[in-house]
Amino acid sequence: MMLKKVIAYSNLARTYQLMEKHKQALEHFRHTEELLLKQNNPRLLAVILIRTAEVYEKLNELDKLRQLMSRINLSDLSHGYHETYKRLDNLTTSKSKPSKANSLQLN
Repeated sequence: MMLKKVIAYSNLARTYQLMEKHKQALEHFRHTEELLLKQNNPRLLAVILIRTAEVYEKLNELDKLRQLMSRINLSDLSHGYHETYKRLDNLTTSKSKPSKANSLQLN
């Protein structure tokens, strides 16, 4: 019964994500995450966290994205999600470091 709820909430969250209804997507991803934490299902949890991270990317909320990425264990993600993980991880690490262009001063 719990797995059916997880699937229903995650499907609804993903649908909202694809429709760019970010607030609703985040709400349903959070509910799915809560259910998965009770179930101790790290593989599916990693997928939900990466999808949630994608929403934060769209919202340009890099602090929340960075926090979420620190919770994702790459080894829990199937290979199909590795590119997304790398892209999001690079986004959070590149934005947190000052660029050389910003440190140059023009005279």
